[in-house]
Amino acid sequence: MNKKLLLCLSFLCFGLIVSAATETMRNVRDYGATGDGKTLDTAAIQRAIDAGGIVHFPAGTYLSGTLYLKSNGGLDLAPGALLLASPDRKDYNASNFCPQNRADSPEKNWNKGLKKMTRPMDWVSGAHFIVAVEQHDVVIRGGGSISGNRDSFGPIAVKDPYKRLSTPMPWRPGEMIWFCESDRITIENVTLLDAPFWSCTLQACNDISIDNLRISMDPWTRNGDGLTIDACRNVTIANCNIRSADDCIVIKADHRRTKRKQVCENIVISNCLLESVCYGIRVGVGNGIMRNVRADNIICRTRVGAYAGLNWGLVKSIENITFSNFTVNCETAIRISKSDNRLKRPEKDVVIRDITFRNFQGSCVQAIELGSNVPVRNITIENADLRLRQIDRSLCPYRELPKPFAPVVARDIRNLTLRNIRIDWDDPRETFQSPLLIERCSSLTIDNCDFGGRSEWGTAEGFPKPTEDDIKYRNKWKHLY
Repeated sequence: MNKKLLLCLSFLCFGLIVSAATETMRNVRDYGATGDGKTLDTAAIQRAIDAGGIVHFPAGTYLSGTLYLKSNGGLDLAPGALLLASPDRKDYNASNFCPQNRADSPEKNWNKGLKKMTRPMDWVSGAHFIVAVEQHDVVIRGGGSISGNRDSFGPIAVKDPYKRLSTPMPWRPGEMIWFCESDRITIENVTLLDAPFWSCTLQACNDISIDNLRISMDPWTRNGDGLTIDACRNVTIANCNIRSADDCIVIKADHRRTKRKQVCENIVISNCLLESVCYGIRVGVGNGIMRNVRADNIICRTRVGAYAGLNWGLVKSIENITFSNFTVNCETAIRISKSDNRLKRPEKDVVIRDITFRNFQGSCVQAIELGSNVPVRNITIENADLRLRQIDRSLCPYRELPKPFAPVVARDIRNLTLRNIRIDWDDPRETFQSPLLIERCSSLTIDNCDFGGRSEWGTAEGFPKPTEDDIKYRNKWKHLY
């Protein structure tokens, strides 16, 4: 063997040995934690954290308020250990405990462009369960569980579809786990349960590894996102099982409150199972730039499988995004769009470009929906085999599913390629206004595609447009979200 290689391996092994030898493990019970599920263990747990190193939780239920993680440390939850969030709001951090934190209220909705609070679901207290701000080398691991104790905070879950967005929100904690402006974060082999808002958010962090993370939420929880990657760099997410009440994985760049104004980039997502009544993987929220995102080998049982688009017209750009090897059971398998823009922000400088969807299979109500009011260019969809059918009602239990006016819709796209795509439907009597609806697209390539038995398309012109009733119906449907 090459001597240089042997030397490098020797140094690597030595480094691992030193790291293992220097890792400090502290048993939380040695610092006074009871683990009986009734006694508030916040002070004891925080003492163990402040002592330095990784805090080990033996099997038991540890009731706690806000915990502040420190550098070169973290939490090690043994199988059978449950870290349970306190039901008392007095046990949580103040909303102004750090400059990066935010709190929303009915009096000050964070969607400031709205004249009135039409979505009380956006009210967030600014309180968190587990916090790390401006720290480094932090780990959460061990096989145990962390619960946000959702049922303790009033009617957060509203099952009546007509009251879902209008019912006033009670107080609830915000992000259950919140890492902010921290580096070298590891989350592995833990289960997150019953978050009252978002389960886990990493904001303006770098060098993140998330592996074998399990998230489970009541599907009726309002605004219950699973995993949020916000303005972070160098992130790997692998082997995760996420069942959320809103978006499963969100890639965003919202740094209106953070000190680091950085791009969200270099994100790799692989081998994940995603279940939700909303989006599987959503790229495009915030006021910054998202680029270099790759998602591969994903199973989606969600409303939308793979999504890239804008939220509130604030995003600067979304570019170099690849979704590949998706198995879907969705309302819409592939979507590029702009959300309802009630803020009326200028969008002339916003760009969505260089996005690829490759190797999609499964079932959906509508296969492909592409379109935005901002420049969209260089979009490739290839190797897709999708069957249209009425979707499982459990995916969207609180509303009626619309009937799409076309299996494939594309609007306002420059450089669009559809290659090796087969879309079929179970009922041969099913009719659409057109199997393929394309409007205002340039540089269009349709190669070896079969949409409901029709394989020869010629140009993109001349296909029927939706009627006024169709437009009104779909706008009403989208407004529910």
